[in-house]
Amino acid sequence: SHYMKDVAALCHRVVVIAQGRIEYDGSLSGIVDQFSGHKIVTLAFSEDRMPEDLASYGEVLEVMNPKAKLKIARADVTEALAKLLANHAVEDVSVEDPPLEDVIAEVFSSLTVAASAT
Repeated sequence: SHYMKDVAALCHRVVVIAQGRIEYDGSLSGIVDQFSGHKIVTLAFSEDRMPEDLASYGEVLEVMNPKAKLKIARADVTEALAKLLANHAVEDVSVEDPPLEDVIAEVFSSLTVAASAT
């Protein structure tokens, strides 16, 4: 299906087939874990003080004072959050997987690149 909301609501198992080969067979959450190399971190800063150094923590996706949304590599999330919380007044934090549509796009993009390299 091309409707990711339907996929997320109805599917317990996902099979990704590319060029006649099964590239992934497992849970929906597993595909996110395996193919997405980043998390989306949303921060609400206190007193409307937006830090100027946000790009040093990850890719800045959106800034709407006093909130900012960053794309941070999974391996770097813990360290980035520790530094952010130590250096800035943060009122709220959420850490989420990227949208399923983005993960699926990454899956097929990586499979296309791998296929063209062979």
